[in-house]
This record gives sequence, C-alpha cells and structure tokens, in this order.
Amino acid sequence: MMKREFTYAQSVRRSLVKTYRKSIWNAFVEACKNYRLVSDGDRILLFLENDGASILLSLLFEQLKRVSETDFEYSVAAHNAQLSRFEIEAKNVAGFDEAVSYAKENGYNRLAVTTNLNDVVNTVITGLFRGSQIMGILPKEAGDGLEIIRPLFCIYERDIEKWMSFNSIELEANLNKDDEAARLVEEIKKVNPYVEHNAFTAIHNVKLDTINGYYLNGEAHSFLEKY
Repeated sequence: MMKREFTYAQSVRRSLVKTYRKSIWNAFVEACKNYRLVSDGDRILLFLENDGASILLSLLFEQLKRVSETDFEYSVAAHNAQLSRFEIEAKNVAGFDEAVSYAKENGYNRLAVTTNLNDVVNTVITGLFRGSQIMGILPKEAGDGLEIIRPLFCIYERDIEKWMSFNSIELEANLNKDDEAARLVEEIKKVNPYVEHNAFTAIHNVKLDTINGYYLNGEAHSFLEKY
C-alpha cells in the first residue's frame, strides 16, 4: 500500500491532532470548555498577527469547527500575518483597534486573541516582583458589546515553539513576551521546574480569606471589613 502524501498545509494541520494532540489540541479544548469560550450561536473573530501563535489559533479553530457539536461561526482578521502558506482566508486590518471595530460593525460577539499560558505566568511574576501586587489575566473579558476570549490560555509557549519548529514555521512564537519576567521564570525553573504550572494554578486557587487587601471592580477592600 502506498503511503499517503500530504501537502505542507495538510501536514501542519495534521500535526495538531497527532504529534501535538496532548500538549496543544487537548489544552485548547480544555480552555474552551472550562472557561466557556465557545458557545452555540457565537460569531467569533480571530485577531491574527505575524507570529506563530496566530497561525496556531486559526488552525485550532478550523479543527474545532470541523469536529465540535457546538454551533458557532468564526472568521479571521489579520494584521501583517503570513497566511498564504497555510491557506487561511482573512480580512486585512491595520491592527487590534480596527479588528475590534470590524467585529462590532459586523455582528461578532467575541474576539479571540493569542494570549498563552506563559503570558499569564509572566503577568503574575511581573505583578508580584515589580508591581507590588498579585494579579493575573482572565481567559475572557466582557467589553463594550464584544467579549475578548483567550483560547490559547492553557497552552505553554514552549509547546507552541516546538510545534512551529516541527513544521518549519519561521516566525516569532509570541511578540508580546515580557523578557524580564521570562528570564526570571527560567532562573526559578533551575530549582523548581514546576514554577510555570504552579504560578498558573495559583490564580485559580486564591485563598481570599488570607489576603489583607484586594480590589474588586476598581474598588479597594480590606480584610477588616469582615473582621
């Protein structure tokens, strides 16, 4: 029997559900389910930039649309993204603000961006050691008639980079990396290899009754209110 030959674009797509099924595809599905990022009736616009995470986001939604029982629609808005190799159709936009305007004007209720797990961890580390605060990033945020969702929320940046290398995708993995926080995480990993997982899990397990003070909807609160 002759071995089936795949085009480049087909091989890239196939790698998501074969070689990187656990680290990328399953993590993507987990985020969509656990944080309710995709629901029946959704019209979702994907905002892509010129990075590997953007290519990944589009291909994951393409696969989700193919296999999911959830009835949703999605389209792509791209800013300087290199999409022709991957056979992805997109509406060209000047940047994020134009993508937001386009989404609102055309009846989309959600806008998907490429924030990944390491972006979340870097925010936690930066807030704690540089900003004197404990803060994270939410997997979705309601805006003015448009909800921002982060479907790559549970995917490690290193797995995105591995997937890109496997498929010879020569783009940056993520253009929004906080280099200072990333370097600090790498130093901590030398003594604790689980620092990324632990920092990410921590923002899901905040013991609020042990916190001296916190902000909710921009308003300051103290533990003394319930003392």
